[in-house]
Amino acid sequence: MKKLILILTVAAIAFTSCNDESKNLSEKHQALLTESDSIMQVSTQLQDTHTDMLEKHRNLTTQVEASGIMDAEIMEKIAGHEVINEKHAAMLESHKMMLESHKEFKDNFDQLNLTEMKVQIEKMRQNHDQIMSEQETMRQEHDAMSEDHKNIFQKLADFQTADS
Repeated sequence: MKKLILILTVAAIAFTSCNDESKNLSEKHQALLTESDSIMQVSTQLQDTHTDMLEKHRNLTTQVEASGIMDAEIMEKIAGHEVINEKHAAMLESHKMMLESHKEFKDNFDQLNLTEMKVQIEKMRQNHDQIMSEQETMRQEHDAMSEDHKNIFQKLADFQTADS
């Protein structure tokens, strides 16, 4: 009889622990989904900034070509910006795909066992860390490109003033 009570007690504790862990994992998952929403908003803002930067880059390239100035430094900056713009487009697309996969996790999360829940949560955390790091890199590169644009426009104006 004592063994039966002991077994039932251990089973009840194990069941309660599993429920607590499942609840804890669900709370972590919900917090990550909220964080995903915030990351998505930043991603949308960066997409808008990226679109603006592409337009500014096209405008700058057109003006440089029209000026006929073949300054090596300017040409190097323009080429570098093209590479950065392509990299940013790829990052933004990968962020979109990662965040969409999180929505799929949401729909199936309650059907997962504890191990699968832990794996999904860890994958989401890794994705968030990667996205946030890349978003910061993009912000810094946008700022640097904006500064380069300003300097190149000034250089064009100086060349045109010198030619006059």
